[in-house]
Amino acid sequence: MVRPRGADFTIYYDAGRALLAGHSPHGVVDFLYPPFFALALVPLALLPLPLAAALWQLGSLAALLFVARACVLVLAPAAGPRPAWLWWLPLAVCARLFDSNFGYGQANLLILALVVAALLAWRDERTWLAGLLAGTAAALKVLPGILLAYWLLRRTPRPAWIGCVTLLVLVALAPLTALSLEVHRAGLVEWWTQDVGPFVAGGSTLIEARGYPPGQSLAATCYRLLCDVPATSSLERGPSANLAALDPDHVRWVVRAATLGVLAVFAWVVSRRSRAPRDPAWLAEVGFVLCSALLVGPLVHKAHLSWTLVGVAAMVGAAFSPGRGQAGARIVLALVVLFVSLSTASLLGTALARDWLAGSGLFFGVLVLWCGTGWRVLAAPRVARAADDSTPGRT
Repeated sequence: MVRPRGADFTIYYDAGRALLAGHSPHGVVDFLYPPFFALALVPLALLPLPLAAALWQLGSLAALLFVARACVLVLAPAAGPRPAWLWWLPLAVCARLFDSNFGYGQANLLILALVVAALLAWRDERTWLAGLLAGTAAALKVLPGILLAYWLLRRTPRPAWIGCVTLLVLVALAPLTALSLEVHRAGLVEWWTQDVGPFVAGGSTLIEARGYPPGQSLAATCYRLLCDVPATSSLERGPSANLAALDPDHVRWVVRAATLGVLAVFAWVVSRRSRAPRDPAWLAEVGFVLCSALLVGPLVHKAHLSWTLVGVAAMVGAAFSPGRGQAGARIVLALVVLFVSLSTASLLGTALARDWLAGSGLFFGVLVLWCGTGWRVLAAPRVARAADDSTPGRT
């Protein structure tokens, strides 16, 4: 992971060092995050790369254990005295995804820990802390911004507004502590036009800018299956996985319609069928929210799917707890295990794993989990809301 240009963390490290030198981090090849991300890496950029990488991995491991423990504690009311399998089974199901995160030195586990901490703070009615953590997570990586929409849909706007203000301050103002106004402005423009803009435009603009539709998200899957484009990032044109050969500009409208459909279901479930934070099905709701972000996100690779840990933990709790829906939860869990396992080269061979990823196999695993957690929110018996559960975050 510490080889020059060898992994994602190397890119983060270089971005932090660029910021220390007064340069825009977006001058670093393949750095795709908002500028505040590079600012947050400055303490590690002051260290030798091997030491910085080791601390990054230790932090990621601590973040993973924190999230796993939080899932167990939230599940405890549904699962009784916390059976031993609650501690290890969700981790085992998602092990392939964690391996990818650690192998590339990705940031997903650290961001997930911030997201989970924000949700736990909101559950405990620590509104300001919830908003600050969520805004910070969104400033580091765009996808956590779904928490702000989640709170607005649940009619608890205070943490959402705190998160929005935090996001704006960290993205627009915080980097000015290390950069001149002109360098920072130019970097933001470059980030938007070169990194964000092609995904917003979609169609042929995206394919020309990226060379292939990257990731395991809804958009990448639609382009990969409906257009005659490379399915991998090989230097030479890699294998295709398309079932049709439509014009990318036509597929763009399919992507937009499908994305709106996912967001409409997300908004309906959260606004009309949401669960109280002390309800055992609340963890499934959180998993549903995170899976929604993974489906509609622009750059969602297998390492990003570490976020599915929350939804998998919710399905594990439902699958091994007595009550209606146990069989359905077990089916969902089995399918997720299958979809993740098929991407593991050491189990079934490199060729099959490559073809499975090229065909967006992990996307369909996330889609199954999204449906399963959404079904759990809708169908699980409701627990009577205590007075302090009905309006969290409004104090």
